[in-house]
Amino acid sequence: MLIHCFACGVSGLDVVQELGLRPRVLFSDELPHDPDWMLKKTKDEDQMYCLIYESARARGDVIRAKEFSRYKLARKRNEIREQKNL
Repeated sequence: MLIHCFACGVSGLDVVQELGLRPRVLFSDELPHDPDWMLKKTKDEDQMYCLIYESARARGDVIRAKEFSRYKLARKRNEIREQKNL
């Protein structure tokens, strides 16, 4: 196996497929030419995550550090999207 995550056990193939890329991207220079492809791909997911997080916080739910980190990432990408008008 070329790539393996010892933390969660996924392979490089799993990661590539989750990103919506073809497995051959691991073995070539084939990368998306659009520098904003990840921002576009994660837009809906980030917006939904922010809504869920903010609703949970408003209800007074306990927020775990992992959830807060994911929220911060989603907010940062949303800010970048606004700056770039994506």
